[in-house]
Amino acid sequence: MCPNGPDATDPKEEHIPADQNTSPTPKTRKRRGRKSPHVSRASADAFSLEHTIGPRAGFGFLDSDRMETLKERVLDLFSEYGVMIVHPLARETLVKAGAREGREAGRLRMPREMVQEALAATPKSCRLAGKDRSFDLTVPRMDQGFILRTGTGAHGFVDPRDASYRNMDLTAVKEITAVANILNQVGFIAHPFVHGVPEVTADIHSYATITARTQKHVWTQPYQKENIDYLLKIAAIAAGGEEALRANPSTSTITCSFSPLEFKYMDTEVIIACGKYGVPAHACSLPSAGGTAPLSPAALAIVAVAEVVGMITMAHVLSPGLPIIATPLMFALDMLTGSALQSSVEAMQAASLSIQLVKHGFGLMAHTYGSGTDTPDSDHQSMAERAMLMQTAALSGADIFWGDRSA
Repeated sequence: MCPNGPDATDPKEEHIPADQNTSPTPKTRKRRGRKSPHVSRASADAFSLEHTIGPRAGFGFLDSDRMETLKERVLDLFSEYGVMIVHPLARETLVKAGAREGREAGRLRMPREMVQEALAATPKSCRLAGKDRSFDLTVPRMDQGFILRTGTGAHGFVDPRDASYRNMDLTAVKEITAVANILNQVGFIAHPFVHGVPEVTADIHSYATITARTQKHVWTQPYQKENIDYLLKIAAIAAGGEEALRANPSTSTITCSFSPLEFKYMDTEVIIACGKYGVPAHACSLPSAGGTAPLSPAALAIVAVAEVVGMITMAHVLSPGLPIIATPLMFALDMLTGSALQSSVEAMQAASLSIQLVKHGFGLMAHTYGSGTDTPDSDHQSMAERAMLMQTAALSGADIFWGDRSA
């Protein structure tokens, strides 16, 4: 029994010998326990390290043999089938680096040696700096924990004052930032899509609103290829100049694949721009089982990890030394409604497989969904799905989590 628990005796209580059969009278009996119980563990904090007493708890569906099998399948996809790259300069540069033309126009096959060289050269850790050094984050955490961030994808906002719903707007973004600023559990802030501004510059409005109001690290997500350089110029100004941004990257940027195994012009430009400004990139794959990827969890994980490795290979050639954080976001297509589910059994299994493969198979930094659900209600389904998805991915080795999506 913990000496400070509810059954502990107050140290001020009068001692009664064990062989004495009398009991204290009601007037002299002292209250058991304490008004302020001793706190034996500090609350979660993204900016301080906890004492580590052993290896991080782990769980995964893959043993060493199955891990090697999936790794081989990923490498086979590159050497035998290839990926579609529509960016002319990137294609030309990759061909010069050793890529070969595929069986259809625009597709490039990448030899195993080229991919393995890129995987070996990619940094296995990075710093997500704040504008204030006290908000710097290191990925992976040295205490083997994980980092939480705010979400990006939600188009709606529920006002906590009266539970009313409205489209995400700049006022909501300001409120999200204000709350995230004072929560030490939140490591960095991501800008969401906003309404009420010109759609083609929604990313600029949202990002600028957040970065002007926080000293924490900010994630940016370009929505237009023309906006990429502009967003990073805002980041440089907020950091104190381009050299200051390179020295202390206070922003990081998402770049996405277009499942299956295709990379758009804009997202290839993101990789090039991140190299130019020296900011980390989150290489994001969003395949949907039964839609843009095979139905089985293992095959879904292979597609996601292959797309991430494809972006790592491009980054090694186009922006050498760029920190890349593997970000597989797994979905399963609901055949009845056409919705992309993130918290179904298949999606959770694929999330575990993909994180285990990128983290423990290829040794990469790993980032994925955490507290997410497929129901719009705050009900038992929401509670169960959020808990199961977070726990499954955390035990598989993820370094960064987020979650803001519901159906």
